[in-house]
Amino acid sequence: MIVALSPGCHLRPKEVPVGRGDKARHLIENFFARLKPYRAIATRYDTTARNFLGAIYLAAAIAWLN
Repeated sequence: MIVALSPGCHLRPKEVPVGRGDKARHLIENFFARLKPYRAIATRYDTTARNFLGAIYLAAAIAWLN
């Protein structure tokens, strides 16, 4: 018989420190999560970086207005 064991509360850290880099990464990840409905941006169908950046600006403006 296999019994699952979990560590006791005294082994868990009290608080996990969050740095500035983590907050910035979280903000960027949330931004791209809001852009996911726009499939062309998620899969990057544009051929040039300029067109890709323009599509990001357009989708960000639409997301901001909603």
